[in-house]
Amino acid sequence: MAQVEEAISLDQVLDAETLDTRELHKEAARMTRRKLLRAAAECFADHGYHKTTIRQIASRAGVTLGALYHHFKDKRALLIWVNRARQIMSSQILRNAMSEEEDFFAALRKGLRGQFKVLADNPTLCGITREYMGMSMTDPDFNRMHNRSDLEFYGFFINELERRYPSLRPETRDAFVRMLIVALEGLIIQVVANSPMAAQPDQIVNTFVDTFETAVKRRS
Repeated sequence: MAQVEEAISLDQVLDAETLDTRELHKEAARMTRRKLLRAAAECFADHGYHKTTIRQIASRAGVTLGALYHHFKDKRALLIWVNRARQIMSSQILRNAMSEEEDFFAALRKGLRGQFKVLADNPTLCGITREYMGMSMTDPDFNRMHNRSDLEFYGFFINELERRYPSLRPETRDAFVRMLIVALEGLIIQVVANSPMAAQPDQIVNTFVDTFETAVKRRS
């Protein structure tokens, strides 16, 4: 996943002519939160969630423990926030592809290839995805977050298929989308685990989408 860029620059924060005192504090707080989220993401990816300590995160961010606790309750909250950002980005990649391509399957290929390119290009986000997927299997809160994300993707794909293939029967559409989500998540797990079975995710995506396209068009 693409590295998150700083939303504001130091010059913006230090520009006293355009920022009043309250706004300056607000921007400084936003920068501190961003530094903490970046540091947490890097620590979780490098050392794993369970082996990372709050002190490591604060040290990498260059802030005090007090500053960290002012913004986040614990490292669990940090992983939740980092993962929310990752999920938003992942969703946006797919939504952008669907809006740019008229053909559903061309958009699906483009969106999925974009997602796996982000994982390949950014080891930190790949590591965050690995830690999140692991936590979603053992932690109730992360499991609920994961299920909500699945339902959002389910609704999105159902709506897109219904719009583009209105003659497809609802139960068939439901089965196809469930199959799509299960297959996609399986591939993500293999990729973040660095499995040799997922050494060429683009090729797997193309083969899967081709099969999916053939099945949908045969029934529509």
